[in-house]
Amino acid sequence: MIMTGKICLITRASSVIGKATSLGVAKMVGTVVIVCRNSGQALKSH
Repeated sequence: MIMTGKICLITRASSVIGKATSLGVAKMVGTVVIVCRNSGQALKSH
């Protein structure tokens, strides 16, 4: 699947599955917007 021109909002992006999903969408050339409740943890995980 090609995600060119698509925008994906990933919630819980600092979790393992959220990070994997974000990376997968990015590899399909999609735009990724990540949402995390804890900015400190988000910076550590990405």
